[in-house]
Amino acid sequence: MEQNLATLKYATRYPVTSDEGGSRYFIQNSLHFLDQPGEYYLDWDEGLLYYWPRSGSIDNTRIYAPTVKTVFSFAGKSPESRTHDVTLDGLAVEYSDFVPWYRNGWNQDGDSGEVHKYPQYDRQIELPRNRFGTITLTNARDIDLRRMHISNTGFTAVYMLFANENITVSDSLIEHIGGDGIKVEGPYPGEGDVAHDNVFTNNYIHHVGELVPGDAAGVEIMNSGNNKITHSVIEHSSRYAISLESRPEVTNADNYARNNLLQYLRIAHVGKDSNDMGALYAYGVSNFEPHGTSGVWDQITIDDINPDPSVPSPATHGVHMDFGGCGFHFSNISVTNVQGNKFKGSRSCNTLANNSWDPGFDPSKMEYDKIGVTPSFPYPVPE
Repeated sequence: MEQNLATLKYATRYPVTSDEGGSRYFIQNSLHFLDQPGEYYLDWDEGLLYYWPRSGSIDNTRIYAPTVKTVFSFAGKSPESRTHDVTLDGLAVEYSDFVPWYRNGWNQDGDSGEVHKYPQYDRQIELPRNRFGTITLTNARDIDLRRMHISNTGFTAVYMLFANENITVSDSLIEHIGGDGIKVEGPYPGEGDVAHDNVFTNNYIHHVGELVPGDAAGVEIMNSGNNKITHSVIEHSSRYAISLESRPEVTNADNYARNNLLQYLRIAHVGKDSNDMGALYAYGVSNFEPHGTSGVWDQITIDDINPDPSVPSPATHGVHMDFGGCGFHFSNISVTNVQGNKFKGSRSCNTLANNSWDPGFDPSKMEYDKIGVTPSFPYPVPE
C-alpha cells in the first residue's frame, strides 16, 4: 500500500484502463478501510470479524453470516432423466453466500478446455465455479416457484442451468440480489435445444447486481427460447433489466434464443453502474439471414436509464440490439429519460409499431392498467 499499487491475482475480462477513463472499482476487506458505520472487515486467518454497526452500538444488533451458496437445489440425473413436478409456495429465502472473486466467462474462445461446436460461447457462459443460485435448477421440468420472497442473496436468486423446461416463477418478490434476479443459461449452441418454455410472471424484481455491479440483470436468458416474461416490474439494476443473449457467430439453426415474449413490463432505474447497454438488451440473436422469429416485445414502459456520473462512455440506451438483434417485433414501448438512444438497432430486420422513438407514437394505445404486477400480487408494492 505504501507504493499505491495493487496486483491482481486473476486476469480481468477487459482492460482496467482505457481511453474513455478506465474502469470503476472498489477495494474491500482491509482493516484500513473500516472507517464508517455499516462496514466490516473479516480477518480470515484469525477468524475475527470487525463490524461498525449502522446504529452506532453493537447492543441488540443482530448479525447474519451466510454459510451456503445454494439453499434449494433441484437436479435430475440427466436431460433425459429430470427432476419434476415440485412446488415451492410462499417461502422466504435469504442470506446466501458469494464467491471470493468473480469474473463473467472465460477470457478467450476455447479457454474452458472443452471441445464445443462454438468455442466462442466460452466467453458468454458462467465459469463452472459460478454456476449456482440461491435456488439452483438443472435437468428439471415442471417446477413451480410461487409467492416466493427471495432477498439478500450473495449471487443469483434463481439460476437455471442447461436442461430446464416448464419452470415457473410467479407472484414473487425478488430484492437485494448479489447477481441476476432470474438467470436461464441454456446449453452450448448446436448441442441440443433442452432449455425452453419457462414462464416468469407477476414478479417484482429490484436492486439486482449489488455484488456483481457491471454484469447483472433482473432476468437474463441465454441461448433459450419460448420463454415468457410478463406482468412484472424490474427496477434498480446495476446493468440490464432483461437480457437475451447468444453469440453473433452462431447460425440460426444452432441458436436457441428465439420466440421469447416480453409483455406488460414496467422497467425503471437500470443501467446504474454500467455503460454500452440497454434496459432491454439482445446480443447475437438471429444474426444471420434468413432472420427467424426472435420474439415479441409489447406493452413496456422504460424510464431513467442513466448511470452514475462517474461511469465512462459509451452511453446507456433504452432498447439495444447488439451484434444483430434481428427478427423481433417491437410494439407499444415507451422510453423516457435515457442517456443515449431510446432505440439502438436495425429497423430493416425488425418490425416496429407505435413506439416512443418513432414519430406518430400514440400513448392511448398503451395498456397502462395491465403493465407491471397485477392486483393479485401478494406483497406490498412501492408507489
